[in-house]
Amino acid sequence: MEDILKKCNVILVGSDTAPIKPKMYALMHNHTIVATVTSPDDSLGIQELTHHGHIIEEERFANENIPISTYQITKEKYIHLICNGNAQNLTYSQFGVDDPTLAMPLILHALAGYELARNNGMTKKRIQCLEERIMKDYLKIHQEFARETEDYWRSDGAVLAS
Repeated sequence: MEDILKKCNVILVGSDTAPIKPKMYALMHNHTIVATVTSPDDSLGIQELTHHGHIIEEERFANENIPISTYQITKEKYIHLICNGNAQNLTYSQFGVDDPTLAMPLILHALAGYELARNNGMTKKRIQCLEERIMKDYLKIHQEFARETEDYWRSDGAVLAS
């Protein structure tokens, strides 16, 4: 885990079985972007860290299409949490999807949008349009896969029944 934190500037925490421990935050690059598919308490221990003053919440863009919070982890180092560390696939997806793999386009889009917005390269409205299109396309793919899987199991059951 420590190697990942030292080498990567975008980190997706997939479960609470290998959470980021308080001492590990100092290993991260400045402006590392962190996302989870669980909760900020399970994966990141954010409430405990802020409560004990180990990290300081600097700003929160809660009214954005994809909220991003910035925390100061050392005197000159900051990290950014997509959706404040909450699972994007459950909390902020307009489609209400619960499969963590469906969060990936949302996470990647949030990252790209954040980087573009920081450099004033793209408007918020354009980012919102892109997010909607990306999620609709991804949902369509997911639904097609679900139909194919259902058809497969139906045809398998029909063969077994005959």
